[in-house]
Amino acid sequence: MGWGSLILISSAIIASLINARFMGILNLHSGDTSLVQAIVDIFVNVTFMVLPLWFCGKLLSKTNFRMLDLLGTQMLARWPLQMSGLAIGSLPIMQELSSRFINMEPREVLDTLSAVEITTLIVVGFLVLAINVWTITLMFNSYRISCNLVGMRAGISFGSVLIIAGPLSTLCLYSLPPF
Repeated sequence: MGWGSLILISSAIIASLINARFMGILNLHSGDTSLVQAIVDIFVNVTFMVLPLWFCGKLLSKTNFRMLDLLGTQMLARWPLQMSGLAIGSLPIMQELSSRFINMEPREVLDTLSAVEITTLIVVGFLVLAINVWTITLMFNSYRISCNLVGMRAGISFGSVLIIAGPLSTLCLYSLPPF
């Protein structure tokens, strides 16, 4: 749990420095962010993932497990997403593109992109996709091992929680007042 907490707190500090927000289980957005807001974002995301996983684990597991193990491993499993998202978000070209296109319509954006910018966005897009797959794999294995689950029950319950928790955490964060 210590390493997971350290990673998430350092992510919050970096997010507040580069004006990035974790606006969902697997989302990173640019925008004004205070340190308190970044910590709240991460806390909401972890909570919306861990509590339903704990409930499903209690329901489906034939053995006892500790909530602390699930929480710690879920926090640790987020490190690729947290660190890479912040690294990508701090790239000067990504910051420039984000600030330039923030108020434009999608068609306008496509008309103003250069070949280098399109290539950069494609490469970054594939990198983000790979990192999301890696993070989801780590989160699933954290759940499966912490709750002593195997097979379809582990996969279906994890997938269901991820599908439901993602939009719910985003809705919750949009409904909270800014900090």
